[in-house]
Amino acid sequence: MSQKDNIGRCLKYIQVYLEEGDRSVSRLRGFLDEWYGYSKNGPHLTKYGNVRWLNNPDCSNLKVRECLEGMDFISKDAREVLDGKIKKRLIKEHAVPVKVIQEMLKKLRSPSTVELQKFLESYYRVGVLTKEEDQRINNMGFKSCMPNDWSGKELFARYFAANILSG
Repeated sequence: MSQKDNIGRCLKYIQVYLEEGDRSVSRLRGFLDEWYGYSKNGPHLTKYGNVRWLNNPDCSNLKVRECLEGMDFISKDAREVLDGKIKKRLIKEHAVPVKVIQEMLKKLRSPSTVELQKFLESYYRVGVLTKEEDQRINNMGFKSCMPNDWSGKELFARYFAANILSG
């Protein structure tokens, strides 16, 4: 299957997910992460063309490292880990929580795949943070929500509220 076919398939899955009224955030997360991986291409895919999953990523693996380097936001501390200056666990983190994206998607009226593509290009971003930074976000109450004053524009608002700077 081509990259374009895989992206289209992911968008169709999301479309069906919405039509069926599925409430599973984890299922939606899988569809979104696949869409992102196929959209980014390159190191985001394995040599077999599958999306590279990044649960507890091994930074010593060159392809994993390239994949992390291609994410939308890399915190200052995560940058130091990637540069080999410090040792900490890294995580891939959704800048706008999947729960928030789910709620936003529900407000769309039977979106076409083109509308879904535009929506995801506007709101879906992935960050690379240390586990400690992720915990800081969670401790502030932002695990699955955005700050109360979020206007929908600053996609990294949770990071900035937790004083997590880009590296």
